[in-house]
Amino acid sequence: MGDDFMLEFEYSSKNSWKIINEYKVFILLGLVFLLYFLYTGDERWQFLVIGELLIFLPAVLLHIQYFFNDKGKKIVVNYSKDRIQVFKKVSLLEEFKISQILEIIRFKGRADEYMVGYTLSMSCYNYTKIKFQDGRHLVFTDLISRKISFKNPPKKVRIRFLNFIW
Repeated sequence: MGDDFMLEFEYSSKNSWKIINEYKVFILLGLVFLLYFLYTGDERWQFLVIGELLIFLPAVLLHIQYFFNDKGKKIVVNYSKDRIQVFKKVSLLEEFKISQILEIIRFKGRADEYMVGYTLSMSCYNYTKIKFQDGRHLVFTDLISRKISFKNPPKKVRIRFLNFIW
């Protein structure tokens, strides 16, 4: 075990807050619109509140989906033993061989691709799918890690408007 080259990646609430921080302007605007509407009762403001919800709700749904996909998940990559292990809490869920990787697909939002400062909140969510030769796959989101790199497998990047995990 002493000579093994291993990397461990696991769910981090710090990564979760990093993503939320990227669209804090939408959160603040939504709260201002909602508080003003509730305080004044002015019906014209209800359209701003509804509009803000339509923009913000997909990000909330993405965050919930990513949270449940990654909560308690730990990925251990052991290059010396050609092995990827996926743990949920403390029990081993799956084990893969690094040499059996068919391709790595990174699903990115437009915000990450074009490095824009302010963008729609749902554009900040990205995930990675690693496909293996036996038909199995491993999916992890930015709540675990933005990067797990491997030497040889072909890598693809797909840019989507909404990055729900399929």
